[in-house]
Amino acid sequence: EGLKVQQLSELAEPASWGVSIVTPPKVSLQVVRDAYELGFRKFWLQPGAESKDIIDEITNSFSDIDLIYGGPCILVSLDRGEHK
Repeated sequence: EGLKVQQLSELAEPASWGVSIVTPPKVSLQVVRDAYELGFRKFWLQPGAESKDIIDEITNSFSDIDLIYGGPCILVSLDRGEHK
């Protein structure tokens, strides 16, 4: 969208945004928890940010979110021009 923010809390209407997570797995769950508390409900775990345990924890703890995982890295795909 062309917006630049330093913190997710700066975004108005968090439920209308998605959060792309590019963190080590041990950090990813807390990122989801923190963003969920702010009102975000759409999450994309990038390759390397997910693990089976984290995916299980997220899907068991949050029934009202949309979670994408297991696909290509959006940053690599954009660099290759795959998402134009």
